[in-house]
Amino acid sequence: MSQGHPPLGRYLADAFKVQGIQASVFSTDQNTWFDKWVIHPANKQLHNLRILPKGKNVLTNHRWAHRNYLETQFQKLLDAQQPDLILAVRGSTYCETTLQNSRAVKFGWWVEPANRVHEVLNELPGFDWCYSMNEESLDRFREQGYTACSYMPHMFSDQEFYPLEDQAKIIDAVFVGNWNPRRQRYIDAALALTDSVVLYGKDWLKKNWTNPKYWRAWKGRLIQGQPLNHLYNGAKVVLNITQWEP
Repeated sequence: MSQGHPPLGRYLADAFKVQGIQASVFSTDQNTWFDKWVIHPANKQLHNLRILPKGKNVLTNHRWAHRNYLETQFQKLLDAQQPDLILAVRGSTYCETTLQNSRAVKFGWWVEPANRVHEVLNELPGFDWCYSMNEESLDRFREQGYTACSYMPHMFSDQEFYPLEDQAKIIDAVFVGNWNPRRQRYIDAALALTDSVVLYGKDWLKKNWTNPKYWRAWKGRLIQGQPLNHLYNGAKVVLNITQWEP
């Protein structure tokens, strides 16, 4: 179970299959049109008009609300697959109720910044083991008395990312990832050195709409698979900028 972007679930499933283990992926990015076009906009307007306080939402019990829909779809997958093990790549969206009701062995993988670790602390006892992508969060786990945990950094698929010997290095620097203030600082520095920068990800133009350098650099919200591998192979430098301080 994971978010679809980046496609960690697919990479993990491929790795399991190499070991002869059958694996299915449940993406938490899926949603209903009713949540996207009715529930979410209604709550956003109510928050903006200060009619509803932040953290409170209407229509949360509707069966087509995002979390309820995910719980239903996840339960259908569990009923069909009857898994021995569930690996939950823990991000913003999470089928907590259905997961905890399952009798399968449960592993978690916390992949968010350490400043958000409070979101997962109360859930740790529900996992048989929990990994963390950053060691600061792991320290917080242990401070809470949870010892069934260990460090696991990011991963990639060597079936999708590999050297292309004949690919010319025509781009100075590439970064693929959504905007945040820390990443902005590094990309600003890169653009100060060269105009040959390629960006993919959400909110870059929204945050830099008056800067022509960003209009030239930004190519889209999402790139995956073989096009991404070609892009990386065509760059002299591929930047990896985490959202949190190392």
